[in-house]
Amino acid sequence: MPTDPIDAIVIGAGQSGLATAYHLQRFGIGFLVLEASGASGGSWPAYYDSLRLFSAVRYSSLPGLKFPGRPGRLPLRDEVTAYLRDYAEHFGFPIRTRTPVSEVERDGDGFVVRSERGHAWRARSVVVATGAFRTPHRPPIEGLDRFGGPVVHSSEYRNPEPFAGRRVVVVGGGNSGVQIAAELAGHAEVTLATRGRIRFMRRRMLGMDTYFWLRWSGIERIRMLGRGAS
Repeated sequence: MPTDPIDAIVIGAGQSGLATAYHLQRFGIGFLVLEASGASGGSWPAYYDSLRLFSAVRYSSLPGLKFPGRPGRLPLRDEVTAYLRDYAEHFGFPIRTRTPVSEVERDGDGFVVRSERGHAWRARSVVVATGAFRTPHRPPIEGLDRFGGPVVHSSEYRNPEPFAGRRVVVVGGGNSGVQIAAELAGHAEVTLATRGRIRFMRRRMLGMDTYFWLRWSGIERIRMLGRGAS
């Protein structure tokens, strides 16, 4: 049976879930974080081996705790994972790991949250911070069913070794697609297929990180507002 109501349940202990936990704790709101994996950090431990953030250390901190290291560095995947776990431990968030959520349903003015293992909690509010990594988008591509080679989603890619000496087509020109294609290029014959021309932006201009200029000019705020209004 569901327990007494909790003020808030946060589903997912990645960066979004942990930042939400910080503010809930700061304002004295009772909460519980449910994480499907065995530790906080969300999907970061499962990303490909060579992944780097495209934002420097100085712009990569969650609220209340600075990301360690030189401000201009681009953190590696394992550094981000370690930081997220340290962050959760530093603030002592109530996190229940190995608890994948299977269902959230309305219950009067609140919700009932159920896990795949049969546990249930009542909550006055629920924050879903799971991200899209566990449910990757696989668009229907004409002729793919007749292709005899392996088809790998970026969420399944780890390193270039299995593709050495092969011809590989990377579909998509986002950050993951371009980074994976660049890494594969040293080991395989790679074609990058995109809908349009890829527009690269320099990471540093006039000696400063691009994020500095986006914040200084206010463009970053305009882009965020535009995304929220779309």
